[in-house]
Amino acid sequence: MKKLSILTLSLVALSMSFVSCSKDDNNGSTTSGNLVGKWEYSKEGAVQNGQEYLVAYMGNETGCSKDYIDVTATSVADVDYDSTDNPCEMFTDTYSYTRTGNTITMTVSGMEVISTIVTLTSTELKIKDADGYLTVYTRK
Repeated sequence: MKKLSILTLSLVALSMSFVSCSKDDNNGSTTSGNLVGKWEYSKEGAVQNGQEYLVAYMGNETGCSKDYIDVTATSVADVDYDSTDNPCEMFTDTYSYTRTGNTITMTVSGMEVISTIVTLTSTELKIKDADGYLTVYTRK
C-alpha cells in the first residue's frame, strides 16, 4: 500500500502538467519496443540538472514476490505485495491507458495522467513523469 500512495501522488502531479516529447527527450534511447507484458519494478529516481540519479527499487517486501505492472493493449495492472495486514498480500490497481508515440496517458479515478517513455526495449522500460521522477522496469 505504501507504493500505491507514492504512485497516486506521482499520478496526481502528472495530471497537472503537460509532458512534451521529441527525439531530444530520450537522448537517443530506443522507445519503439513492445509495451505489452509484465514488468518488474527495478529502479527509481529522478532527473536533476539534466542528470539521472537512480537507486534500486525499495518497495519490494522481503520474502514476497517482486512488485510489477502487467500491461495489456488497453490497461495497466499495478501489482503490489505488502505484509502490513497479511504476509505477502497482493494488491492490484488497474488503470486504462493510451499510447501516442512516447506519451502514455492513463486514466486514474477519472483524471488523465501523462508520462513519457524514456527507454523501451525488449528488456527495459523507463518512464519519466512531469516532475522528473523516473521508474525503471525490467521485463518479467
